[in-house]
Amino acid sequence: GYHLEQAYRYLGELGPLDAHGRELGAMASERLGGAGRRALLRGDLPAAASLLGRAAATLEAGNERRGTLQAELAEALMDLGRFAEAAEALDLADAEASAAGHRGVVARARLARLALHLYTGEDPDWADRVDREANAALREFTAIGDDAGQAMAWRLLFARHGTALRFGEAARAAEQVIAHADAAHDPRLLTRGATGYALAALYGPTPVADAIERCEQLIKRVAGDRRTDALIRSA
Repeated sequence: GYHLEQAYRYLGELGPLDAHGRELGAMASERLGGAGRRALLRGDLPAAASLLGRAAATLEAGNERRGTLQAELAEALMDLGRFAEAAEALDLADAEASAAGHRGVVARARLARLALHLYTGEDPDWADRVDREANAALREFTAIGDDAGQAMAWRLLFARHGTALRFGEAARAAEQVIAHADAAHDPRLLTRGATGYALAALYGPTPVADAIERCEQLIKRVAGDRRTDALIRSA
């Protein structure tokens, strides 16, 4: 990935990129992006942010995959507390995807912005916006069969219910995150849903025996992710 990235940059410095240069950039992006996602899974957030940012930079503006990478980059930056940089990544993803007509990427970027506002507390109407926008995105993602998008929408609804102390509904939303992450073959979203379920089950109305049984199942599902394993076990 590094060598392909360097070749892409050198070609760009020498003159306008041709089809060969763009192909090298796409190949670099695929490898760097895959490494970035693996870094997210093992909890190496600085590496994830670096790799995902580099993966996005080797694709041209308007590329649908570039927008998705920018949204993933923003999530890593949020977890690092680099909120201003996360907002910049989401601004870029939203603007480029809107211009190119990539509705799915636009919806994902706007969901990620709502997640950012949960951390920063800068939106006094956050709860009402989540009720409105997450449910609208859920309908759109359902219509196009985008399970990863549905998992993202349910994750926001989980946060909405959790902040309102509706832990039974939060647990049900977390189960939806897990189900759609499974369908999308997205282990990163699966770990988020698993952690959310454990916390909601701890504070909510789920019977203790049922909660323990489900958490034991989830621990097996997230094997290798020590952070998520520890959070579930602590609950």
